[in-house]
Order: sequence, then C-alpha cells, then structure tokens
Amino acid sequence: MKLKNKSPKLASSGKNKKIVKKKKSTEKKKFHILFGIGPDREYFVEMLSMLVGSGMDIILILESIKSEVKTRVMKLIIGELISDIQDGNPLWKSLNRTRLLSDHVIALIRVGEESGRLQENLQVISEQQKKDRIFKSRIRSAMMYPVFVILLTVVVGLGISWFIMPRFVRLFTMVDKELPLLTKILVWLGNVFASYGAIIVPGTLIGLVIVLYFVFIYKRTKGIGQWLLFHFPITKRLIQEIEISRFGYILGTLLNAGLPIVDALEALGRSTTYHNYKKLYIYLKAEIQDGNSFMNALQNFKRSKKMISTSLQQMIGSAEKSGFLADSLERIGSTYELKTELTAKNLTTMLEPVLLVVIGLAVLGVALAVIVPIYGLLDTFNSV
Repeated sequence: MKLKNKSPKLASSGKNKKIVKKKKSTEKKKFHILFGIGPDREYFVEMLSMLVGSGMDIILILESIKSEVKTRVMKLIIGELISDIQDGNPLWKSLNRTRLLSDHVIALIRVGEESGRLQENLQVISEQQKKDRIFKSRIRSAMMYPVFVILLTVVVGLGISWFIMPRFVRLFTMVDKELPLLTKILVWLGNVFASYGAIIVPGTLIGLVIVLYFVFIYKRTKGIGQWLLFHFPITKRLIQEIEISRFGYILGTLLNAGLPIVDALEALGRSTTYHNYKKLYIYLKAEIQDGNSFMNALQNFKRSKKMISTSLQQMIGSAEKSGFLADSLERIGSTYELKTELTAKNLTTMLEPVLLVVIGLAVLGVALAVIVPIYGLLDTFNSV
C-alpha cells in the first residue's frame, strides 16, 4: 500500500523542516533512552492500524495521533516522522530512523507498504504488543511474591545483625566454656555490626542495587545475569519457552508476510534480548546465505538442542521440505505462548520451596548458634 502524503503546502515547507529535524534528532534519542514511552508506543501502533484502514492521508493520521499522545518525547518523535514523510521517505524508513519500534516490526511495516497489506500487518503488530503486555504483567505478578520475600529477608537479617546480635555478644562473653563454631561466627558478626553497622547496612543495600543493575540491566554486562538465569532450572525453562514462542511467532509472521528468510532472521536476531539465541539466529542467517537448508543450519549449531528441542527441530525440517515452514513456525509460537503462560502462573509455586529451604536453613543456623550456648549457661548455673 503506497501512502501518498505530500500536499503543495506541506511540500513547500519540507526543506525548512528538514533542517529542524537534524537538530531534534539528538534530543529525541536522549529522551527516548531516559524515559519510558511504552503506553504511547502501543497507542501509536493501535491507532495507526485503525486509521490507515479508513483511507486517511498518512500525514493527517500522524497529526491526529500526535495530538492525542501524552508524553513530550512521543510528540517529538511523531513530529520527526511527519517531517521525514513530507520529504518523500516511506513510513518504514522514517520509523527506522526514530528507533521507536523493534526491527521485526519495522520489517512487517516495510513489507506491508510494499505489498499493499499495511493495515493487516499493523493489526498483527498491535495484537502482538497486546500479548507482550499481558505476558509481562503476568511475569511481574508472579515475581512479586519471591522478590518481596527475598527483600524482606535481607532487611530483617540486617536489622537483627545490627540491633539484636550485639546484645547476645555480651551474654556469650560471660561463658567461660568453649563456644560452638556457629556461636563464634555469630559473636564475630555481632561485634562487627556493633562497630561498623552504620556503614555495613547502607553499604550492603547500595551494593546490592549496583550488582543487580550491572548483572541484569546494564547492556554490556547483562549477559552474566542471562547466563545465571539460563543455568537455574526454574528460570531456564521459562526463558526457553519465551524465546521459542518469540522465534516461532515472529519468524512465521515475517515469512508469511513475504519477507525473505535471511532478512527475517536478521530482524529476529535484532529483536531478541538473549545473547545465546541472538548468536543462534546470526549463525542461521550466515548458513542459509551460504546455501544450507534451515534444518541443516539448525542442526550444525553446537548448542541448538539445548535451546530448541530435537522434536521441534524435526518438525521444522519436515515443514521446510513440505513448503509450510511459515505456518508451522506460527503454530510453534502459539503452542509455546500457552506453555509460557502456564509456567509464568506456576513460577511462584515452583520458587516457594526453594525460598522456604533457604530461609529455613538461615533461621536454623541462627537458632542453633543462640540455643546451644544458652544450654551451656543453664548447666553452669545448675552446677553452682
């Protein structure tokens, strides 16, 4: 679907807006990185899908959406889009410059513009965004309980160490007998917190935040956190299901939309957040470019069986031979989406025993360290 969007008045102002666009670009990118625009981004795709189907001019559509979005950043981005399109650029190229949407979404928009199926492809994108939003909310709700328990345990543990253990130290120093190892450790911790608690407690909390940031959030080091999660049985299963669902749905949708498999794999590789799967998609793209089949490329990757099961690989191979690869991939995506939902719901149930064991062992250690020497004191008093 070709979008005609230049009117004489708008075209005459294109050159002036082009100069302003370059100045805006750097400012927009800074704000885009610093502040979340998720709700406005979803609204943008949803409204674009609806209004393109109505036959409105693309400039009028963007102006209408711009007047409705709430954040200044999003208004700035849409303003840049309008300026780009007025200069004769297609919608997908203009969106690609803004980095507002992921690569596979841009690929779908590009195919839609070139094939006249832009409205249908935008509806697919809008539906996928809704699914992603629902899934993320389920993950957050499932993780609230374990995160709350862990944080509460850390806070209570630090509070006991700072305020209560120093008092036990005075009691245990009265005992002339040899103290058990656990009690010695408790006494040592009590002395340390009595002397340096004002430094240790805030330092521990700040250090914990810094470690979590660099292990799970910071772009250059978050691979460490991904490696840890991928080697923990409960989270490993969830990550595999999420990524296989994404792999099937995105790749199947892009292939059904008419995108070549090499371009589809490139878009998929850019959209994934997991380093191991990104390496797999880059490898598949290179192998297929060299003339290998999808199935052979998948089997030749060393760790492919750990990432995509053998049965799924065989299914993909059969679909490739029969010419129904795209449809089979979409079915895989739908199947694993349901599995992901169930795993996310059961995540709290699966993590609960682990948390109980860890907390129980910590409580047992402290109890033994306190109770054993107290019995020693009672024996001393009885002998007197």
